Amino acid sequence: AKKQIAQTQHEIKQASQDRESENAEFQTLVADQRATQSILNKALTKLKDFYHKKIGNKVVFAQVVQTPPVQFNVYRANEGSSPVIGLIEQIMEDSKALESAATSGEAKAQADYEKFVKDGNTLIKDLNAQ
Repeated sequence: AKKQIAQTQHEIKQASQDRESENAEFQTLVADQRATQSILNKALTKLKDFYHKKIGNKVVFAQVVQTPPVQFNVYRANEGSSPVIGLIEQIMEDSKALESAATSGEAKAQADYEKFVKDGNTLIKDLNAQ
């Protein structure tokens, strides 16, 4: 019985260490995803301002016009900005989905750990009572 108690205590200690490292990994993942979402949101706002609110046109046309030695086609702002904006929005959605999956996985892992520790402590208590 003492051998089984010692083994159970060792397993609980090992599970605690594993849980700590898993939680640290989870915290890093969530922080990275939130930083990614923040950065992408700022980039998306700038792109939408530039393309949809035409703020970029004011910057482009505020330059001094000089006659070029060769005539080029008329400059037009990139009409095809929507694929870039769509890609950034998709990356943001993927990041949110990853964060959500990690959060639910963390909750399940924590619940499993708590059940394991509770069962282990119950087993130790029962063995001590014999």
